[in-house]
Amino acid sequence: MYRTDNPNIINLVELALREDIGSGDITTSAIYTGSETATGIVIAKQDGVIAGIELARMISRKVDDTLKF
Repeated sequence: MYRTDNPNIINLVELALREDIGSGDITTSAIYTGSETATGIVIAKQDGVIAGIELARMISRKVDDTLKF
C-alpha cells in the first residue's frame, strides 16, 4: 500500500496531470462550457477489492478541489 502524502506520488501525479491536461483539453472544451454538473456512482456486483481508490480521490482533488468523492 502507498501513502498519497508521499512526495514522490504527489510529484508523479502532478507531472501526469500537466502532461495530460496541459493548457486544456480541446475535446472537453468543444463539448462542455464548464457550468455542467455530473454525478457518478460505482456499483460492485460482487464482493471485491477496489485498488487505487485513495489515489483516485487525490487525483480528483487536484483536478478540481470542489469535487466530492
